[in-house]
Amino acid sequence: GLLWFTSYASNRVGKITTGGTITMYSSADFNGPIGICSGPDGNLWVTSFTNDKICKVTTAGVVTAYTSAGNIDGPQGICSGPDGNLWTANSASSKVCKTTTAGVTTAYTDANFSGPIGICSGPDGLLWVTSYTNNKICKVTTSGTVTAYTDVSLDGPLGICSGPDGNLWATGYLGPAIYKITTS
Repeated sequence: GLLWFTSYASNRVGKITTGGTITMYSSADFNGPIGICSGPDGNLWVTSFTNDKICKVTTAGVVTAYTSAGNIDGPQGICSGPDGNLWTANSASSKVCKTTTAGVTTAYTDANFSGPIGICSGPDGLLWVTSYTNNKICKVTTSGTVTAYTDVSLDGPLGICSGPDGNLWATGYLGPAIYKITTS
């Protein structure tokens, strides 16, 4: 029932009540925390960008970090996937990774990934990823099959989320713009 957030500059994760009370948690495993999501296991999951980790954070602030040499590399976006795993967009390695709640990671590469930053679980049961440096939006199955979409209006897509209207919504950094993307 609280809002959780990352603080990149202070290397902390925090929670805020509806009354405005903030509690911050620090950990040696946080180094540039960016993405955060609620996991399928009831914990919060955080990407730690500059030290290539994803971290499980309990609601009491206890942190467990996971790494996967060469796979989790510059993780930014994170989401709880339709398959009960955590999915990350790893901009430094241009990979999308699936991580179980026990910390086992599988990496997926595709020529269409170029600086993936944002990731979300779509209304169609698939993962949707922004590919920042080549201006693409990629649809990814839970087995790692990628379909890429380009549009002349895409200009540095960053964040992406599933909207209440059944579409995907993404932000553009270079545009700047907000994009509505259908699942087709």
